[in-house]
Amino acid sequence: GTPVFEANLTGDVALLLGNEGAGLTPALAALAHEIVHIPMPGKTESLNVGAAAAICLFERVRQQRQ
Repeated sequence: GTPVFEANLTGDVALLLGNEGAGLTPALAALAHEIVHIPMPGKTESLNVGAAAAICLFERVRQQRQ
């Protein structure tokens, strides 16, 4: 997927957030126009879904302000 900081989040957006281990179901992922991820250094496996949502929403606001 595209790093969230490179995805265009300025228009109409619906964020689909999966759980930490399994992610989205294949059926739900198939509805997406673009799959994005949050780049993480090292061997970090996943983020808490609340933390991931906050990062994505913050990036959307940042992009809209530019």
